[in-house]
Amino acid sequence: MANAIGHLAAWVSRNYPFDKGQWRLGALAYRLLPETELRSEIRTVGTRHGFAMRLDLGQFVDRTIYCTGGWEPLETMVISAALKPGDTFVDVGANIGFFSLLAHRLVGPAGRVHAVEATPSTAALLDDNIARNRAGSIIVHRCAAGDREGRATMVVHDAGNIGSNHLSLGDEAAAGDPATIPLRRLDQLVAGENIRLIKLDIEGAEAMALRGAGTLLDGDTAPALLFEFSPDMLRAMGDDPAALLHHLESRGYVIHEIHPDRLPPRDDAILTRPQTYLLALKPGDPLHAALGG
Repeated sequence: MANAIGHLAAWVSRNYPFDKGQWRLGALAYRLLPETELRSEIRTVGTRHGFAMRLDLGQFVDRTIYCTGGWEPLETMVISAALKPGDTFVDVGANIGFFSLLAHRLVGPAGRVHAVEATPSTAALLDDNIARNRAGSIIVHRCAAGDREGRATMVVHDAGNIGSNHLSLGDEAAAGDPATIPLRRLDQLVAGENIRLIKLDIEGAEAMALRGAGTLLDGDTAPALLFEFSPDMLRAMGDDPAALLHHLESRGYVIHEIHPDRLPPRDDAILTRPQTYLLALKPGDPLHAALGG
């Protein structure tokens, strides 16, 4: 009975165009549909944003999309406000493609979407969702974003949450399933593009990727940067979280915390929190006003 109620709650959450209470209903569906009962159950459903996705309900990201019809509402809010027809979006850590497909609908046929996904098995799922939506103009880059050109080792944790796959340091790969993958600098991967927004969610490798962005971050028309700031994950990758913030600010960015109705300037309290959603903007970027900043 609980399973049937969970699927019904998920269907309502995905298909009815209401906002108030939607995430509560989705959370109820999530509780009633535990991973242990849904492992390897595959469903193809429409999201609240007008595209379809093939989902493995044993996976954390997939199950959340199935139950709520969306993913990471604060990041979804920013991407939806930022992108207009003809824009270019770079999705670093594209996973199975939710944000790439959302951006594809927003930028239209005149725009461009670059989806960067390092895990080969996840990139195959991304390809499947792109084909399912006939979104062939999304360019998939099967590599990791880093501060050099070369190869790197990926630690793959496919069971339950492929979103936790990450680049390895030292001997860590011995504890997981290691895969050797290409490592590319963003300023080489998307050279010459006029980028509106770069989103990064790469399990602590954000600082490394942004160091590899080079001159993409220079000038008043540099792209907005949307990223999860997780100090412990950054430290695990050998980076200083404060140094990442100072690096962006030295390039002229103003860094804001993302809240549902405002964009307060960041403060040093974010260095003590497990995770904060941040948006880095150049002064005068209209996205600041659009989000109530």
